[in-house]
Amino acid sequence: MQRLKLLGLGAGDSFSLISTQNGHVAGPMPAADWQGVLAPDAAPTGGTLTIVPDRTLLACAPDSVRFWVDLSGTDFDTPSPAPGEAYDARLHRLIFLWDFGDSSSWDKPERLLDGWRDSGVAKGPFVSHVYKTPGSFTVSLLVLEPASGKWAEAHLDLTVADPGNSFAGSNTICINPTGDSDFSGAPAGARLANADLIDEALINAYAPADKAGTPTRYLFKRGASYTSDILLRSSAPYMMSLGAYGSGDRPRMMARTDTNKAAKIRARAVYVFGTFGGLNGTFIPELRIHGLNFLGNFDPSTTATAPRGSADLDGISVNGILIQKYIDILIDDCAFSGFQRSTIGFNVGGFEGKVHCHINDCALTDFGGEYPIIGGCSEHPRSTICATGNSLVQNTGAPTTYDDQGDFSGGSSKAPIRFDHGQNMYVAGNDFFHTDMRQPCIKVQNSPKAEGSIVNLHSNVMEFGYYLIDIGGNSSKAIGTSTHNIIVDGVVGLGGYSTRGIVLCNLTGATVRNVSGIIPATPFYFTDTWAFVVTENKKTPGAAVLAAPIEVYNNTFCVLRSQDQQYSGSPDSVPFHRDPGGDFTGVVTQNNVIHEPAMDAPVTTYAPLSTELFWPPRSGGKRSPVDFSLDTTYAPPSDSWMRLVPLPGSAALGAALSGLAAYQDPLLQPRPEPPSAGAWEAE
Repeated sequence: MQRLKLLGLGAGDSFSLISTQNGHVAGPMPAADWQGVLAPDAAPTGGTLTIVPDRTLLACAPDSVRFWVDLSGTDFDTPSPAPGEAYDARLHRLIFLWDFGDSSSWDKPERLLDGWRDSGVAKGPFVSHVYKTPGSFTVSLLVLEPASGKWAEAHLDLTVADPGNSFAGSNTICINPTGDSDFSGAPAGARLANADLIDEALINAYAPADKAGTPTRYLFKRGASYTSDILLRSSAPYMMSLGAYGSGDRPRMMARTDTNKAAKIRARAVYVFGTFGGLNGTFIPELRIHGLNFLGNFDPSTTATAPRGSADLDGISVNGILIQKYIDILIDDCAFSGFQRSTIGFNVGGFEGKVHCHINDCALTDFGGEYPIIGGCSEHPRSTICATGNSLVQNTGAPTTYDDQGDFSGGSSKAPIRFDHGQNMYVAGNDFFHTDMRQPCIKVQNSPKAEGSIVNLHSNVMEFGYYLIDIGGNSSKAIGTSTHNIIVDGVVGLGGYSTRGIVLCNLTGATVRNVSGIIPATPFYFTDTWAFVVTENKKTPGAAVLAAPIEVYNNTFCVLRSQDQQYSGSPDSVPFHRDPGGDFTGVVTQNNVIHEPAMDAPVTTYAPLSTELFWPPRSGGKRSPVDFSLDTTYAPPSDSWMRLVPLPGSAALGAALSGLAAYQDPLLQPRPEPPSAGAWEAE
């Protein structure tokens, strides 16, 4: 980092900077936006900030650490919530910038913006980070209040232990296939074993007498293959790790294939049963699963997922990892393919204690029809469920869902992620693509059970779906429309032939900014496009809930579809916001860019916009779940996924002169003054 020393400035003086490098111009940028860089010894003006971490008991690599912010000692102008109020305006209006002190990146996602691959930084009021290597780290947090210019910072030192010490000597078991006596690379003092089948009996054979006090690690040989039928119940170690040793490819953990609906047999690679860790809830077991390749035999390009309750998929692997126990679990650096139902399922409903699930740096594909990742955690204020740096990319040969079944339950994958409930959710750095025309890319707070949750969703790429983001979609099955703290900040998305909108929001207390969403020039199937954001009331909440803010600003919405490709009864242009019931009174939409050049009433107010492409679409059209034929009529044109950056002459440039405006653009760069409308600033 280069520091600029400035002399001769007096009190009250101000200035701006313009930087030019290799023909690229940045700025002008007010110096106040860079005060931490230009004046490194300046005193914070926003008061005292505290980082609140939550650690695992083992605290060894790889380790998921959760972070919140204590704002009680700060002096920002944005008011704190009144007693009993769920919405906290500070979580939405303040800018939270994290540096985990860890140089790391995500390589699993096929498609991410370059600036989003850095897993060592994050933004938002609740975040989680996986430290993959042992060592000492300093976590830094900068909180800015753009409206006042106030800022505060905090630092936290933490240590991540070496797993070789945490699982020393005989607490590590290295397992080779039967007949393989080469244990090169096994940790010193580890117990050595041979087995082709990894099941409950094998795990329990090496369980310590003190299951809660003795960490136990099982390592499988890289490049080897096993049959995985792991069932964890009360006899298994309660502080446990499953991983790999040696060199080469990840161990192949082949799931059973003997699913039989009539016999109630479900073939799963790992099943965490309700008795794991005991039943009284006083001890929360810990499980790390990392560096493994889980393989089932489901092929979505040749077999359509049967409707729920069907026996048509007997003989096919069901789940990769199914967790039905309160737990602190990290699934890291794993690959999954070939599971007909949920690849990873995490459900601990009904438990009031603190639980955690973090899925990090994993690749999922060839998934089936019951949500590749589905989960819900407890309503404990520090329970968390997180997905970071993952690739959730379906086989392009997979079909869409059946459109002649009442519940649309068969044929495809449903939403790649469905997070039902829990008080803290973090989703960042993921690449989504699926083929289910009736499902979004992600569902968050799908069925909330308590108000006031924090959902932080940033820096994700999303392709195809009924919506790209669904907030509170099934809230009517829980507490209904309710107030939370949901921040969506940075999404690049491309819809498809069934995309109704970019964001469906059934909960209040939501902020949506820095989202770029495109509807390609494909004819509609099943539904036409309603709006960028659709708000729908669930149940009958009080007026205070419906009046809580839903703030949507600095987004770009492009509809390339023509009027002829829309439903015949739709309007001549697509509105930015639609509320079918007219119930929500706190919706604010400001400084957004709308571009609809092909509609009967074209909207080109902000032209010209860049037509430079991000990526080609992955969808090839609508594929039948009956005969797998592909109708390319519904394929998005290859030039659909445009950057839409405002070009010289665009009315978007510098247009955010009033109202809500994002402090940063999607690439985490501070916006100039005045900022532009829409998601993007000029390059």
